[in-house]
Amino acid sequence: MSRNFFSRDGLGVFPRTCIAVAAASLIWLPSATFAQDRAGVSVAQIAGPNIQHQLQHVLNHAVSHSQPNPGAALLAISTLKGKDEGAQTVTALVVGTHSQSDNAAVFRNTPFGIASITKIMVAALSFIYSERGLLDLDAPVLSLAGDDDWLLKHISNPEFRSNLETLTLRDLLAHRSGLPDYWEGEAFLAKWREAKDKKWNPSELIGWAGRQAPDCAPRSCFNYSDTNYVIVGLALERLAGRKLHEQLRKEIFKPLQMGCSWMFFEEPAPQGCAEPTHSYEGDLDVTDNRMQSADWSGGGVYSTLEDQLKLLRGIFDGELISRESLADMQRWGESDLGEEIVYGLGLYKAKAGPGMTLIGHTGIHNAFSFLWVEQDVLITGSLNQSNNQGLKQLVFPAVRVLRDGGGYVEHSH
Repeated sequence: MSRNFFSRDGLGVFPRTCIAVAAASLIWLPSATFAQDRAGVSVAQIAGPNIQHQLQHVLNHAVSHSQPNPGAALLAISTLKGKDEGAQTVTALVVGTHSQSDNAAVFRNTPFGIASITKIMVAALSFIYSERGLLDLDAPVLSLAGDDDWLLKHISNPEFRSNLETLTLRDLLAHRSGLPDYWEGEAFLAKWREAKDKKWNPSELIGWAGRQAPDCAPRSCFNYSDTNYVIVGLALERLAGRKLHEQLRKEIFKPLQMGCSWMFFEEPAPQGCAEPTHSYEGDLDVTDNRMQSADWSGGGVYSTLEDQLKLLRGIFDGELISRESLADMQRWGESDLGEEIVYGLGLYKAKAGPGMTLIGHTGIHNAFSFLWVEQDVLITGSLNQSNNQGLKQLVFPAVRVLRDGGGYVEHSH
């Protein structure tokens, strides 16, 4: 989900400009390798009482400073080890209530909207099919399903159509298509706000985006756009002959035993899962609002702390994709997402400070799922409120606590 990436995906608010980059300027930077190649923080270190106390302080501080109203915060930390090597959730802390209208507590198994972290899954699904020889990430996206009318028939802007003719799945996954984000179209936003009970069809979203002119020529700029991932989702449905949420369940959720993850407006919650915590955009509770179905492949999945750790382990420990695919997902390119943030294919890398490199993704309601590269540690959670800055309020302070052995204190202000 974007609706301005910076405020929508937990990075805070920065000037949004499209940085022009040539295709040749895609750069390789230090990346994550599989767990067996690294040594990281031990379970005993993370589970120490001083660290636990400081992490709880970070969580409490994040919730008490949540704007406009106190909500809920969820945080889980784990070591990155193979399933057969003692991988475990070392810390799972939660604070707050399901919603602002009741006092029902959240728990470590409470599902929450992960929003744009969904992009990790869509990118991983593309690589799974690529490894099987079912698709070529570098082939024109219009050729993937045998004809081009499935997509072009929804597009009215001629420049948009022109961009599509040479775009590949790689361009789309890397946000280097130049295609506009439907969330930034005033006509779409007016319709979206008006039709609050509408269940959005992905093809409709492309139709709204397709009225707008591109932001730049293909591969000449970075522009974070949910349009890219909706097109990928539609292409994968054409390719596999089944709905995207069914593919995610078959290829990702079931193999990784992610038992309480699902695409919220496309299927019912799996049996036995707890009631999801509510998500807010300011004072607006958007949890059951069907207008949120417009997120789809750009951000439509709900999940739990434990399931998100399983996803990260599947990506970074080789259970889901190959070593070569992981390296390809981390082919970093320049972005306009903030200082020292680079984007790959469904993953981005952020520097939180010395020795604190994070690889993963964030989502609108300040959901986050990251690998802390230097220490082989996974960190995931949410603040469930779009008006905050999850990285600055929760993720970075938590990583500093771990880095400093419990000596870091986030002071109230």
